[in-house]
Amino acid sequence: MVVSSSGIAALILPNIFKKLPLIGSDIELHVKPVANVTKKLMEENDISVQTYRPTQKNLIARKIGTIRCGAYASLDYLKEKGTPQNMSELKDHFFVGAVPTNSLKNTFEDTWKLKFPDRIIHLHCDDHAVAWRMVVDGCGIGVTHISTGDNEPRVKRVLPELPNLTFPIWLVTHVVTKNTQRIKFISDLITEETAHLR
Repeated sequence: MVVSSSGIAALILPNIFKKLPLIGSDIELHVKPVANVTKKLMEENDISVQTYRPTQKNLIARKIGTIRCGAYASLDYLKEKGTPQNMSELKDHFFVGAVPTNSLKNTFEDTWKLKFPDRIIHLHCDDHAVAWRMVVDGCGIGVTHISTGDNEPRVKRVLPELPNLTFPIWLVTHVVTKNTQRIKFISDLITEETAHLR
């Protein structure tokens, strides 16, 4: 069982696990996307892939990459609401998010050095893939991996001159099972395939 945030499950893991049929693995792999990878989930599952380092002593964590994200909105939304020309104008727009409001607000403020209101996310969905579809369909501005956003012709990056929003990727396994053959195989595959994200 691999548990991860819905964003990592939607954006990172598919490009990794598409290798499984090619290398002839007979492992039955269950991917469990969740809104938030909690301590309990980390302890209950074989592997977790997440954006923060755990503190439990019975877990081993390795930083395996960095997700670089930007803010995007659909061409239709920007045509109707206008394209923000500077950071202060971002506060006048509608945001769609798959992460808790405080988390996104803190990331925005730390990276862009701009104070945002407490209620920054107006439309929230725990599933990143669904939240991204809402952005593509014109519900508001949302954050996603730059490769996903840049390759979607129905959206445009908002204020592309702003620094990328960055999130670390941590691979977490249990001390007692990290060398189990199937867990080591999947852990190594994830680590190798995220090398370009470091």
